[in-house]
Amino acid sequence: MARKRTKAKKPKAPPKRAASARAIWKGKIDFGLVNIPIGLHSAETSGGLDFALLDKRDFSRVRYRRVNAAEISPIYYDKPYYLEPLKNGHRAYALLREVLSKKQKVGIAKVVIHTREHLAALFADGPVLVLNLLRFHDELRDPATLDLPKSGSKNARISAQEIKMAEQLVDAMASKWNPEKYRDEYRQDIMKIVEQKVESGKTKVVEAAKPPARAPQRGKVIDIMHLLRQSVKHAGKKHEPARQRKAG
Repeated sequence: MARKRTKAKKPKAPPKRAASARAIWKGKIDFGLVNIPIGLHSAETSGGLDFALLDKRDFSRVRYRRVNAAEISPIYYDKPYYLEPLKNGHRAYALLREVLSKKQKVGIAKVVIHTREHLAALFADGPVLVLNLLRFHDELRDPATLDLPKSGSKNARISAQEIKMAEQLVDAMASKWNPEKYRDEYRQDIMKIVEQKVESGKTKVVEAAKPPARAPQRGKVIDIMHLLRQSVKHAGKKHEPARQRKAG
């Protein structure tokens, strides 16, 4: 009997790399005489961005100057965007990223979104370049209008002992920054309430969870040192390793 010829199986193609999200805007960064083609991506996942907000005619080139990263107060930071290198721009992108990271410098640029001009900070964050929109100085309120204690421990009538105890408390509460452990708990609580209402069939009225009642505030003098000592003691217990029970 003649044997049927079996077709040779074609080798499976390697899995395709997932396509990156579409860039909101494409342009370039001027790094001296080096032009770096990049795409702009939102760094937030809470919602999309209206594409009509970006004017390519005014936002096609990012020219900037350098300042020290520590010079920018966090109060100025507003909205972050990721920058992705486009074709033939990876080498120059990596060069700018490494230099900004090594020198701890931030590029200050002016960009136009729709019809409004913004300040922006360009900096390296690990493997990615970030363009973070900044607030203009005149957009911030002057804190001089607030009732604030005077600067300096002497002017604020803070004793050296209180300073020392407060430093101990800060040291006891210190830990590494771990952003992954923080969540929008308020939103999670609301979603739980909604799910409970759906399961019970009561979807017309959604009651928000009531916050725990606070003890009434009394107008008595507060012993700061006593509170600091108790706080240091409590914080120290949190960091103590659990004691192993002795075998009976």
